[in-house]
Amino acid sequence: MEISTQIKQRRTAAGLSQEELAEQLFVTRQTLSNWETGKTYPDINSLLRLSAVFHVSLDELETAVEKGKQPYQMAVLILAIAFAGAVSAIVMPLVLDLLDFF
Repeated sequence: MEISTQIKQRRTAAGLSQEELAEQLFVTRQTLSNWETGKTYPDINSLLRLSAVFHVSLDELETAVEKGKQPYQMAVLILAIAFAGAVSAIVMPLVLDLLDFF
């Protein structure tokens, strides 16, 4: 499933408006709309927040992103996700704490 479809389906299943989810991800509603329509893709920080909000692994999101990326973009994304995976034990609790704070 494409990342755009996955974001929209998970958002609606959670009963969130674009504005509500955008606030949780620290992006604009327009940015979220662009992700949902496939015009742009979330960066690694946004992928981390999405995985925390939707309670899914980065691997699940990575698979969805890979389907819509060009090869050179996928290489950069895979490196970023590999790095994030290496520090996810540190990063994810911090992200979850931040999300709980707001």
